[in-house]
Amino acid sequence: MYNQEKFSLMVHFIFVTGQSGSGKDTFCKKLYSHISSKNPDCLLIVNGDLIRAHANKPGYLSQCITENNATGNLAPGFVMGMLVGNEFLEKMTKNSIVIWNGSPRPEKDRWGLPEMITFLKAEAEIFVLEATDATCLRRMKKRNKTQNRPESNTAASLANKLAFYHRETEPLIPFFQSHPLFTVHRINAEQSEKKVFSDGLKALSK
Repeated sequence: MYNQEKFSLMVHFIFVTGQSGSGKDTFCKKLYSHISSKNPDCLLIVNGDLIRAHANKPGYLSQCITENNATGNLAPGFVMGMLVGNEFLEKMTKNSIVIWNGSPRPEKDRWGLPEMITFLKAEAEIFVLEATDATCLRRMKKRNKTQNRPESNTAASLANKLAFYHRETEPLIPFFQSHPLFTVHRINAEQSEKKVFSDGLKALSK
């Protein structure tokens, strides 16, 4: 259960990572709804939504984003830095709770996130939603039937998504588990949406 007193003294980051198709979007939306009803300074940052919102727009950068999406690869760090930075500049307060869907992901987050947390004098938790590749692949294929996600609508881009997580993100988890600035919660994402969210709330209350 969300505890207002726990998050009232400084900026608090709740990072949510996991394989594509592990249920990050659903978990983050539920968590945002739960916390924002009690704390108006709650922000929801969704890496994928920010990127997709800037694809297919006029301009060369948007063209490059669109082309990159088609490969299933993540956007370069400088692109995400600009987009997320704008969100922080416009919306962050000294009491914000930031739910960040899709981070940590690339290897560079090993140094980037600790630097950010230190600079902002913030606290940080990381939720790792864990599900098998088979489960995540099935979910992504099902999602593609109802959502327009060019970055995961071909066999090649799906394979790139799965491979990227094992190559870049998975090795980061032990690093952050041992880092003094972060608390890591590993959640079994093979369970129902309701159970995943329930387990997440229990971890958040500790």
